[in-house]
Order: sequence, then C-alpha cells, then structure tokens
Amino acid sequence: MSLQARCGRPVASPAIMARHLMIGIPERTLRQAGPFLVAGRSGWTQTFDARLEGRTVRIQTVTLVTAGCAYDFLVVAAGEPEPAQRTFEAWVESFSLAEVDTAGRAP
Repeated sequence: MSLQARCGRPVASPAIMARHLMIGIPERTLRQAGPFLVAGRSGWTQTFDARLEGRTVRIQTVTLVTAGCAYDFLVVAAGEPEPAQRTFEAWVESFSLAEVDTAGRAP
C-alpha cells in the first residue's frame, strides 16, 4: 500500500489524475472504475489486473483531488486480492483532511 500527495502543481479531475497511474503498465485489464468517496469528498477508484515481472497482480487505486492537491492511494496484491483490498479500503476510509485555511492552501 502506498499514498502519494502532490500539491502546488496543476491538477485535473480525480478520474483524469487516476488514469495517469496506469501509464507505463502496458499489459492491463480494467476491472472497474468509478466515483468513490474519500473523507466526504468525491474521488475516483479503479481496479485492474496487470502483468508485472511475469505474474498477474491486482492493482486498486483511489484518487482524491482537493484544495489544489492530488492524493493517490495504491495497493498491489499478488495471489488472492480480496484480503488486501479490504485492508486497503479500510485504510482509505480512515483518511481525513485538515481544514483548508482561508487563502485556499492545504495545511
């Protein structure tokens, strides 16, 4: 599991930002994609299977764009993906954001 945050650079919608996470993964099959609430805000999730280093892995991402920042959550699971996905979704659900100051900057 991984979380990456980017602030201070141009951002697009969560769906478009999420697509960037698949760049460089040539062998992939999208299983599902759609809106996903993160910390009460509208984000985007996608799940796909990919061939990495000769084996199939399940990758799930959740992207949130808010206050000029993009947050990308990611889990990669080999073998039986459901336990890792349940843990990942619980982790994403526990995410919270501090209030944005009056100038619109994230703390």
